[in-house]
Amino acid sequence: MRYSIFILIFHLLNLFSSADANNKYPIVLIHGFIGWGPEEMGGYNYWGGNYSYVEYLDSLGYEVYNVSVGPISSNWDCAVEAYYQIKGGQVDYGERHSKQYGIIQKPAGKKWPGLYPEWDIDHPIHIIGHSMGGLVSRSALFYGKQNLYQWVHMVENLVCIGSPHHGAVLERFGFILQDKLGAFPFISLIGQLVNVRSNGILDLRYGSVRDDDWEHNDARIGFADDNRKPAPLPSHINTFLIAGTLEFEKVKNKALKVIGDYLVSVKSALGEHPNPRFQLKLPDTHKAVFYGLNHFEIQYHSSVAEQITRWLYPEVGEVIEDGVQTHMINVPNNYTFDDLEGIVET
Repeated sequence: MRYSIFILIFHLLNLFSSADANNKYPIVLIHGFIGWGPEEMGGYNYWGGNYSYVEYLDSLGYEVYNVSVGPISSNWDCAVEAYYQIKGGQVDYGERHSKQYGIIQKPAGKKWPGLYPEWDIDHPIHIIGHSMGGLVSRSALFYGKQNLYQWVHMVENLVCIGSPHHGAVLERFGFILQDKLGAFPFISLIGQLVNVRSNGILDLRYGSVRDDDWEHNDARIGFADDNRKPAPLPSHINTFLIAGTLEFEKVKNKALKVIGDYLVSVKSALGEHPNPRFQLKLPDTHKAVFYGLNHFEIQYHSSVAEQITRWLYPEVGEVIEDGVQTHMINVPNNYTFDDLEGIVET
């Protein structure tokens, strides 16, 4: 199953290439939190497990690039690293950011030749981010647009797979645990240990993509309240959101509603929020829910690949069904979509 995902994408790409010959742009893959890049985990690949999709697709003549950003770094740091790995050059985290968090602004070991130095307005890319990789992509695009960088117009499509656009419930639970532990003097030491948490996981609390969400704090500690600032998507980029969920049974399970695919709820992955300022305003046809897939397999599954293919490389005359695209995976044969009504609404 894992081996089939990008193989399926690119075999279908051949089939659909006549629909839009100019749409065969390189794809850049950005991993999630505690993820890794090529050859960093021996023979085990983030995108493919025991197989390497990137190497396989390279052998077929396709361009797919796999970046390696800090596994526990903030979205800002990862966005900066992703840009310089793609285009090439010396990483520069910015003077203000570097001083605030006590990091080296231009690390000597982070100067790259570029995975795709040809990247320009005439040679755009597609980006696929899994989990926090979607937030990293959004962070880069937000600041690129804010600063009027030309490269923002060099991104054709963005696909976020299981990304916590409005945070991950388990991170918020961890923060509350830390806060409560600190109130008991006999276990204050435990509270201090729990407080040792990376900038990256703290960004996961509410899905922070803006560095200035933390500008009034000495560090990324924050509060239990959602103090984010809105970070809308660039309107010229086609963005697509994919969610997974474990819940498909008739008997409603509150725990599964909360955790969605183990880590991210459906509403968070689809960018839905009760406050309109935080809504990721996309057509429902740009969203898909896969019932029965968890967070650690959703980026591998062939059905997910097929959905991405239909979005990025639509067949001539193909009609997309109205509403959120829904798929039943690993669901007993006697279940229908009627059985799923009202589930996973967190």
